Amino acid sequence: MGDDATRPLSDARFEPSDAGHWMVSIPDLDECVATCHEVVALLEDPVVERHTAASLVGPNAARHDELLALARRSASFASDALGEPTLDDETFESLVTALGTLRTLTLWALDALAADGSGREHELMGLLERISRLFERASRSLYSTVVPIGDDVFRLRWSVSDRAMIRAFSEDLDRLLDGDDPSIVRLFPPAYGDDAERSRGYDALARSELIESRRAALTVLDDALGRDEIDGTRLATLMRAVNDLRLVIGTRLDVGEDGTPHGEPDESDAAAQQAYERLSLLLSDIVGALSG
Repeated sequence: MGDDATRPLSDARFEPSDAGHWMVSIPDLDECVATCHEVVALLEDPVVERHTAASLVGPNAARHDELLALARRSASFASDALGEPTLDDETFESLVTALGTLRTLTLWALDALAADGSGREHELMGLLERISRLFERASRSLYSTVVPIGDDVFRLRWSVSDRAMIRAFSEDLDRLLDGDDPSIVRLFPPAYGDDAERSRGYDALARSELIESRRAALTVLDDALGRDEIDGTRLATLMRAVNDLRLVIGTRLDVGEDGTPHGEPDESDAAAQQAYERLSLLLSDIVGALSG
């Protein structure tokens, strides 16, 4: 396994079909199957076995043979599932679980090698990268609200409640854009920082254009609420619109730039806080889909 660090990462794709199944596309199937079984080989390493015996103690602790059996079951299931062209929902969820288990066991084994001081953990980082990439691809497809389904085409898996929430906040923001409500201040940050005079001059010249740009993004957002698929250009515009909604709610909640509230949350703000967190998740999924 000494060449693990130089071997390619998986470029697997998992796409939901109209029939309610998951279409599986694994360009490097043999590589992915080998990766699953390499985790088993890693658990079979005597150094890892000694580390397990020394570190997992107590009546409820897992034994090494139990971890090894779990690795073998997970690798066998994942290998079979990856080789199928389509999977039903239950099998796909089980695949994600199996890949997550293999990733966790890989981390455990690498920690054992690091504790042994042999230095071998560095040569096996490629294995961790491959199994992590495979797990992340599958789990993102299962749980993400935005899924790539082809060349520059994305499926929006937004729920009815997501769409209703977004529509309400979008209409609210559209009304606010013509005024000076304090909740939209982050949408128009001072162009020249602490130089208030120059910033006011810029705002006087550019604000109407900025407002139109944001309204155009809201129009794309409104159109997307009636669609299940969208292209990359519109998805990028969608990203800006969803971020605008998130910024407005965050300003009302007095949430800092890092997403942390400045004060104690008020019970009356519970609905707004839930909306902020949901929009943050939707935004993260959009960014993840666009970044590949």
